[in-house]
Amino acid sequence: MLRRALVGLLAFGGTGGCGAPDAHFFLKPVPPMCPRQAASAVRVSLLGDFPPIVLSGDPSSQTALEVPRGTARSVSVEGLSATLVTALGWSGALPGATDPVDTPVPLFYGAPDSLCPVWGLRQGRAFHRTTVLAGGQVVVTGGLDAAGGNDTLEVYPTDAPTVLMPVPLYEGVAIGHSATALPDGTLLVAGGAHPGPAALDGSGGADPARERARIYQPDGTPVGGVLLLEGGPRALHAAVRLPDGRIWLGGGCQKVKGLQPGQPPACDSADVLSTSVVYDPQGGSTPGPGPALYRPRYGHQAFLRGDGQIVLVGGMAVPDAKAKPVPALQAELIDPGDRTIRGVLVGRAGSSAGVLPAGGLLWAGGAGAGAKDGGVLFPDEVAVPAVPQLARAGGELSVFPDGAALLSGGLDDMGQAVGPLELYERGEFHVLADAFPRSGHGATILPDGTVLLTGGMLEKGPTPLVSRFVHSLRLPDATPPSWPTGMEGPSWLEPRRSDLFRFDRTTLELGKPMFVSAGRPLALALFAGVKWAGGELDVTVQFGEGATGAALILGHQSDLDYLFVALLPGKPVSLQGVRGGRVSKVAGCQGQDFVAPPPVGSAAVLRVGNGQVVLRVDGVEALRCQATVPRGAVGLGSLGGVMRFLGFSLTRGG
Repeated sequence: MLRRALVGLLAFGGTGGCGAPDAHFFLKPVPPMCPRQAASAVRVSLLGDFPPIVLSGDPSSQTALEVPRGTARSVSVEGLSATLVTALGWSGALPGATDPVDTPVPLFYGAPDSLCPVWGLRQGRAFHRTTVLAGGQVVVTGGLDAAGGNDTLEVYPTDAPTVLMPVPLYEGVAIGHSATALPDGTLLVAGGAHPGPAALDGSGGADPARERARIYQPDGTPVGGVLLLEGGPRALHAAVRLPDGRIWLGGGCQKVKGLQPGQPPACDSADVLSTSVVYDPQGGSTPGPGPALYRPRYGHQAFLRGDGQIVLVGGMAVPDAKAKPVPALQAELIDPGDRTIRGVLVGRAGSSAGVLPAGGLLWAGGAGAGAKDGGVLFPDEVAVPAVPQLARAGGELSVFPDGAALLSGGLDDMGQAVGPLELYERGEFHVLADAFPRSGHGATILPDGTVLLTGGMLEKGPTPLVSRFVHSLRLPDATPPSWPTGMEGPSWLEPRRSDLFRFDRTTLELGKPMFVSAGRPLALALFAGVKWAGGELDVTVQFGEGATGAALILGHQSDLDYLFVALLPGKPVSLQGVRGGRVSKVAGCQGQDFVAPPPVGSAAVLRVGNGQVVLRVDGVEALRCQATVPRGAVGLGSLGGVMRFLGFSLTRGG
């Protein structure tokens, strides 16, 4: 019998000194799942906008933590055997620490960088959708089961194997639909089709797509009536939620072909769409027309950029009206507010992708013999290669909060399931010990940073099996980043571009000779896992030889939305903002001229907090701004050439 790999977390509001309430946390550890060794002790770290609080104790005893002034962000738990970490877990973002909480907040923890079987789905499913709602609930919709199309919605409980009955979807929808989480905690299911009982052996015929959509509560209860999709039936399309809350649905097809055993759903050329629709769930309006795609396309993914534009990746495209669908080799850029065709980005795209926290779109896999492609795609920049170790098509790529990514499942050249998992870290893929020979499965990042792998195709058909992958998240909040420390180096730094990042144990380099930054730090590295807000933060940087133009990154929310302090030769130090790719100076600043290159070993200390940004170089004030920095990541960058650093650290005040 599987044990619950959870820690019960209970918070009670209390009264603290200085007029600020404290919060008391009580944690009751439960033995972890799949540990490499038995844990003799447990270490609990409360992370937030204050120095980390770390307690160790017996794994069976209750641990109490009191939060000082500030806001608790998350809790990490480690199971220890001597000095070896045998299990770990992370809570994800917590509710406000000053608000009383009378219900347990579960923590899943298990062996790091490994796969752990958990309780399964009620029914076997493949080619389904798995969606995490705004409230943290996981909803599984549609798919194929042993009888053909599974036209139900299932709420999957991540904290306990609770029995919940599936709920029927509208009009028998089972495959090719989209399932999008809405800001109010509900789910929008749109389009799709329903293959018959002959779907699994390939003898079924084409199935018409549906031209309907419906909203569901987290428990599966429908909200309101069925909506009519503008532009007719649609299946195997992509969907993405826009910054203003509207939902964009693009591409797909009007009919789904008869399925082939073990293969993903497909469309005939004549049925593939190049149209899109936009739906406003807050206004409750019928979805209306959106901008057209460059080419008809289906089976692709859609991702939102920091400037509000959409990138389409992978899938199958139709080059012209008479051609058969072929693997889409280019990523397409869509402006949801512009009815004109935007065209394509430079670079190839694979069958699965994800947006990296430091910037860029990671893609991996592909179609065709020996397909072993991958890389990081940047708008208006050369793609950086990042090739998986194994050839696979139809795998799933899941990006972690620290910039790593898990590549799971898929089919090889012979149509066999690929077993080994691969982990992407700092520009490279490497094969893991655990195997997951599956295709057509779901792979979803949960709020606690684990990957939930659901269902998929096995040799005997769709399976209900579920596993969770526990990643060794780099959370420098637990140990504030500082280098040099006598260790191997800044493993918790996540570079935006691996080809512009180098560390040789004594010097960190960002950029390269003749590198041009185009006004913003395209060569940058973020402190993985840090999302600073509130309190005070000190960023200390020690310059190396030949330093030409440094950038200190603040409030990084996406590759096209952040602030940076610019230190350029002979120019006043300034605070600048990147919004939608455009760079502008922040008003309300006074900066002194920056002398570059600075002497080797000289240091700059940037203090952020209390509505001010202040920079001192070797003790002399070089910049003072009246500015509020938004919550976001922190990092370092180069504004041209090679920027060298000999040391750096983060210090967070109370």
